[in-house]
Amino acid sequence: MSFHHRCGQNIRLSHENTVAMRVESYNKGVVYSRDPLEIGEPFLIRFDQKEGGWAGGLRLGLSLCDPDISDIPAGVLDVYNQDDHWVLSGSTVHHDHVETNYAELHLENVNPGDIIGVLVTADGELHFQLNGVDKGVAAYDLPVDAPLWLIADIYGQSKQISIQSESRDADMVEELADVSEDIEPTPAICDKPVIQPVVFPVDHSIFPHGPYAGAALSAHPNLFGIPVHIAEPPASASAATGAPVPAGVGNSKAQLKAQRRAKDPKPTKDDPFLFEGVTG
Repeated sequence: MSFHHRCGQNIRLSHENTVAMRVESYNKGVVYSRDPLEIGEPFLIRFDQKEGGWAGGLRLGLSLCDPDISDIPAGVLDVYNQDDHWVLSGSTVHHDHVETNYAELHLENVNPGDIIGVLVTADGELHFQLNGVDKGVAAYDLPVDAPLWLIADIYGQSKQISIQSESRDADMVEELADVSEDIEPTPAICDKPVIQPVVFPVDHSIFPHGPYAGAALSAHPNLFGIPVHIAEPPASASAATGAPVPAGVGNSKAQLKAQRRAKDPKPTKDDPFLFEGVTG
C-alpha cells in the first residue's frame, strides 16, 4: 500500500510513497491511496507530526473519484457536499450536504504516534478506528461494489502521516537487523586496564621521610592507588640493613596520627623511597 503519486502541491512523498508531509502553508495537502480499499480490511494511517500556528487538523475519509483522472482539490472542504465523498473533519462526517456528528472520534485530538484505521464493511458501513479500537459506524450505505479510495487532507496543525501495514513493518525490522550486523561492538566504558603491583624491597618497607616516616609500608597496601607487595617483610629489623625497627612503629590509627604531626621534611628527588621504590 502507498499514496498515489498525484497529490496536493504542498505535499512531499517519501519512503516509496508511504510517507506524506506537507512542507509549507496550511493547505493543498490532499493525498489519496494509490489503490482502492479492500472491503473488510482497515486502511491504517499513522499520525506522525503536528505543527503549531494553524487552526484545524487532519481530515480523513473515502472517495469514489479515481485520482488518476480526477482533479486534486486544494482541500477536502471543496468536496464536503459531494455525493461521492465521505469525510471526517474534527468530529463531523460530511457527505452530500449532510453533516453527521461522530462523537466517538475527534481527529483534531489525535496525537503523534496514534494509528487511525478506515474500514468499510461488507454491509457498506464506514468505521473509523483509533489504535486498534473500533469507534463505531460513521456512515451507512457506501457502495461496496465500486472502488473507494482513501482521501486524507494534511491540513492546519497536522504535518505528516504515513501508511502502516504488517509487510512494511516487517521490512523495517529487516532493514534494522541488516544495519545492526554491520556495527562493530563497542568495548564497555567501564573496562579498566589491569594495574600491576609494585614490589618493594625489604629495606624500603619503612617510610624514611614525610608524614608517614617510620610507618610500615605494609600498613598502607594501596596508599598510591597501586597494589603494593612487600618482599619478605622483616620480623623486627630490616633484612637488608639489619637496623632495628624504629620505636613507636605500628599500625594503629593513633600511632599513624602521631606520625603525621611530625614536622619531617617532605620527600625530595634524593629520597630513595620515591625514586627507587615506586615505578611508573
